Amino acid sequence: MLESSFQQLIANAALLLTTALIFDLTKFRWRGNLLGIQKILIGAILSFIGIMLMNNPWTFAPGIIFDTRSILLSISGLFFGLVPTIIAMISTSVFRIYQGGAAAWTGVSVIFATGSIGILWRYIRHKQIDQISLIELYLFGIFNHVVMLLLMLTLPLETALRVLAEISFPVLLIYPLATMLLGFLLVNRAQRDKVYNDLQEREEQLSLAVQAANIGFFDRNLVTGETHLSLEWKRQLGYEEDEIRHDDLEWENRLHPEDKEKTIQQINAVFEGSDQFYETTFRLKHKNGSYRWILSRGSIRRNEIGKALQVIGCHVDITEQKEYELGLLMNERRFRSLAESSQDIITLFDHEYRIVYFNQAGLEIFGLGESEVNGKSPGEIFSDIRMVRNLEMDVEQVFQSEGLVQRIAIWPENVNNVNNANNHKIVFDWRLSPVLNSEGQVEWVLGIARDISTIIETESAFKKSEEKFRRIFETSGSGISITDLSGNFTAGNPAVLNMLGYELDEYTQLSFIDITHPEDIQENIQMLEEYKAGTRDSFTIEKRVFHKDGRILWGKLISTLVRDDSGYPLYTIGMLEDITDRKLADEKEKLVQLELKRLLDDADQSRKAMLSVIEDQKITEEELKRLTNDLLVAYDSTLQGWSNALELREQETAGHSRRVVELTLKIARAIGIEEENLAYIERGALLHDIGKMGIPDNILLKPGPLSDDEWVIMKKHPIYAYNLLSKIDFLKQAVDIPFSHHERWDGSGYPQGLAGENIPLAARIFAVVDIWDALGSDRPYRPAWKRKDIMKYIQDISGKHLDPGIVNVFLQLMETDEDHIGT
Repeated sequence: MLESSFQQLIANAALLLTTALIFDLTKFRWRGNLLGIQKILIGAILSFIGIMLMNNPWTFAPGIIFDTRSILLSISGLFFGLVPTIIAMISTSVFRIYQGGAAAWTGVSVIFATGSIGILWRYIRHKQIDQISLIELYLFGIFNHVVMLLLMLTLPLETALRVLAEISFPVLLIYPLATMLLGFLLVNRAQRDKVYNDLQEREEQLSLAVQAANIGFFDRNLVTGETHLSLEWKRQLGYEEDEIRHDDLEWENRLHPEDKEKTIQQINAVFEGSDQFYETTFRLKHKNGSYRWILSRGSIRRNEIGKALQVIGCHVDITEQKEYELGLLMNERRFRSLAESSQDIITLFDHEYRIVYFNQAGLEIFGLGESEVNGKSPGEIFSDIRMVRNLEMDVEQVFQSEGLVQRIAIWPENVNNVNNANNHKIVFDWRLSPVLNSEGQVEWVLGIARDISTIIETESAFKKSEEKFRRIFETSGSGISITDLSGNFTAGNPAVLNMLGYELDEYTQLSFIDITHPEDIQENIQMLEEYKAGTRDSFTIEKRVFHKDGRILWGKLISTLVRDDSGYPLYTIGMLEDITDRKLADEKEKLVQLELKRLLDDADQSRKAMLSVIEDQKITEEELKRLTNDLLVAYDSTLQGWSNALELREQETAGHSRRVVELTLKIARAIGIEEENLAYIERGALLHDIGKMGIPDNILLKPGPLSDDEWVIMKKHPIYAYNLLSKIDFLKQAVDIPFSHHERWDGSGYPQGLAGENIPLAARIFAVVDIWDALGSDRPYRPAWKRKDIMKYIQDISGKHLDPGIVNVFLQLMETDEDHIGT
């Protein structure tokens, strides 16, 4: 009996190993990272093998059979994981129940126990599957089959003891070995797959490196004429693999007519000689009709008598380099053209102070010929020792410091035959600057000298311009004041005197402190101190000023510091604009905001009153629904009015609030948000920018870009919204969008810097919608974007600014709903 059990269990194990080997030798690949459909397929294959094994069991007694499904299922759990193993366990369990017999449920328990052990073993161990040792596999097999033998105790005790006495030794001898062999087969396959994948990855990396380097390869057999051209070789010319034949004529026919004969002769001469390598450049015709500059390098294989048999080489597209070189040549030509046409003296000096270039204007001014200047130092050309010494010192300074040097030089009378018709001293503004080479080192020093004698002579003309300034000052419609560095008025034009009600002699007895409201003085003093410290050259503030009769006016002051030529501060010029009317309008708007809040508070009080009535009186369900609906309508009408008022103030595109609300709700429904929560999302979307009611008009409505300080204020509007809405019971649950819709998925948003799913879901939805509608609407400073451009932009910032899951839902909706086109 023992010998028979050994033979039949060995046969069943051999059947399992043979089946696994057949699958291993096919192109079927065992992989650790399986896709969903692959996992199902693996589970089906394992089920088939298990049923096949169960059809060839060793029968201990009627209804009590043994096979190697325990090996199959434990190895399945270890190597293939949860899904395939569960499929196999369910299939083999059903089949075992179908087979029936006294030990059917014992067989099912063995199936689930050994499969579960394999799954747990896989997830508890920390090493990769392909690193399992033979010892671990053997111990794994022993553990599994000890558990299997223990499950025999689920049979009647007498039967269980007979079974254990009969099969324990062969099971513990054969099954762990079979487990080890089957596991070894799979480990070996996993290791081979890893090597294969590594080789494939390295090949891809090499291919990417070649593509990144823009290198195309060719291989030409000079005996048979066979030629192979790599894909990158073809792509350099704009072609794909099947658009160019592997033929040497493909190269020859694309050579530029001016390069063709010379290039072919040059390469053939190398073939006929003894060189092993060659390098040449030529132009090849691109698919688009243009020509690309190519650097071609070739390695030649020769036979024992030196005859060229094969050339293997590469092409590198150097068009950009050639264009750069051409650009340098064109720049040199432009420089020469500009220098020769300039009336200034233009020179280039080398490290030995020798002149390598001297333009025509300089030659004419100094009465010199080109041969008398080029390659010579200043001391060899000019006789004034002091002037020569200063010039060479300046050139050396530029070479050493790589900075600029400027000098005002007076050229003596009648020196070196200077072309000086009036025989007076010529004053040159002499400037030297470095000319750097490609490595960033000073190669030459460029000198430009300009005759400023005429400029100096015209300085007196500038004094006359002061009178012009005075006339402008007196006739300007803007209020202009001149103030010394202590804040005292030294002058004021008629406009500012009329604005404040003073006579000029009265005004010049005052300082800015005398006319500034006490609450605004400190800011003004701070700006003046920054002027004195040299940290500020201008400022703009809005402040209150006193009229002579005591009235308070609002003024916008633009102040500028005036310095002398050395940078020393002299005085300030201030322009004062009367903005009293605008400020009054701002105050009125604040009152409107307060009134809106009062309306909402009144509505809230009405709700509380209604609830009180409901508690005190018995109201029918229908009347209660009607009252509730009326109250909600009142609430939502108030919110809609609030939103419309903000939309008008911010000059948003008409209908912005309505559109973003509709699309936000559409996405919310698409991702399964319950209907009872949609009302809060709707109100939050409607009031998404309600916090901007707290932002001043000069910032909110500013047509140009905001300053850093203005951005600090603008970014407070979500906080304003939270402070306003969170205090209203009816709107507490609607605060997510107004407070958090400027947060970003990567945590770079504001006001809290939330990231990922820490951002409320409603705010993540609205962030996508707000960008979509804003870009899809015409604005004064740009037209609406096209639908495809907006969708691409949203995809680009998905995972950075936006929740990628919400973006996916949004894009799916856009593909099926053409109504929301964002225009």
